[in-house]
Parts: sequence; structure tokens; C-alpha cells
Amino acid sequence: MEQNENSVDYRAFKPSNKVVLIVGNEPRGIDKRILKKCDIIMELPMRGKKQSLNVAVALGVAGYKLTEE
Repeated sequence: MEQNENSVDYRAFKPSNKVVLIVGNEPRGIDKRILKKCDIIMELPMRGKKQSLNVAVALGVAGYKLTEE
């Protein structure tokens, strides 16, 4: 989960198989070498100037959405 020019809104992501979520360090994000190996980069859209949520909150939001049926 990272904001990136290629990232997709977490609400639009529909997993077709098992998923592994990688969450980044709050100030630095996910290393570009790791992002290059990801099939999808998913993001939580942010309002205003703030560009990150607490990593536990972001994981909770995305994890909840991915487990919806």
C-alpha cells in the first residue's frame, strides 16, 4: 500500500486470488525496489495536504475492505 503514480484506489481493487499486503514506513513509504516487484500498488486516497495515515489504521481499512464479500 503506497501512494504512487501507478497506484489504484483500494476500493477499486478486486482480488482474484490470495493477497499479500505490504505496508510502508509512515514517513518513508515502501522502497522502490520492492514496489517494482509488486503486481498492484494499492492506495488509500487522502484529502487535503496530509499524505499518510498511521500504518495500523491504513492496514485496518484495506484489510477490512479486502475481506468484504
